[in-house]
Amino acid sequence: MSNPRTYNSSVRVGNWNEDVCLEEQNLKDFLDRQGDGGSSINQTMQRMASNTKPIALTPSADGLLHFGDVVAVAQEKLGGLLAAVPDARDSDTFSVSTSRMTDTVARTVFTIEKPKGAAHSCEPLVYGEKFCLVASAAAVGDADEQFCVCSERVSFSSFAAQSRYQEVYLAATRGAKSWWTAVLADPEYRIEAEGDPVRAGDVLLLRHCNTNQNLASSEKFVARNSFGGEYEASCKTLLSSHKRELPENHWRILNGSS
Repeated sequence: MSNPRTYNSSVRVGNWNEDVCLEEQNLKDFLDRQGDGGSSINQTMQRMASNTKPIALTPSADGLLHFGDVVAVAQEKLGGLLAAVPDARDSDTFSVSTSRMTDTVARTVFTIEKPKGAAHSCEPLVYGEKFCLVASAAAVGDADEQFCVCSERVSFSSFAAQSRYQEVYLAATRGAKSWWTAVLADPEYRIEAEGDPVRAGDVLLLRHCNTNQNLASSEKFVARNSFGGEYEASCKTLLSSHKRELPENHWRILNGSS
């Protein structure tokens, strides 16, 4: 069994010069990381500051939502906003939650875009039309790629940690996993609303096109992240005994005029 070192580098015993050089190098590395913002504390502070930077929503003269609008997605029952989580889910994706905050900051705003990056001319979004929700570049720290809100069917490797429903996350893709459609929440007028423009602040369902499940968030499922305890965002159509979607599936898309 080797004996622990009971002296410090100021005691000139053994390879004392190597000990001194090692401590000097460690101190130099630490100071370099501090200067470059590379320490874990500095990185966390910079990420938090970037994610909480205020961002204004796009105003609308006609009260409608348009492609290219910067919007916030509010959960009707919980009152919070859908938010990007800077904690990486893995090397290529980020998590999504329903924040308790109601301020429109970098992590709580999204841009309505056409699927697959198709060109748009600020035309109104209509019920039943496919669209993507693109997170702000400041929220994911990568201005070169656009990260969209995505989901996929439950599998052994993909499921929401708390509820075990479909996982919702951010990924740099415009494929089918990132396609959503707005559906009027009131089932009595749902069919008639198909093809009508979506008004900002309407109570609606956000339906994932590829799995036909609705975006959901419940106070029953809370996940911790860098911003504390926030509600888990997932995909699951939750129905009452009368086969109506529960408030956990109800959302409002807000713009600068809402």
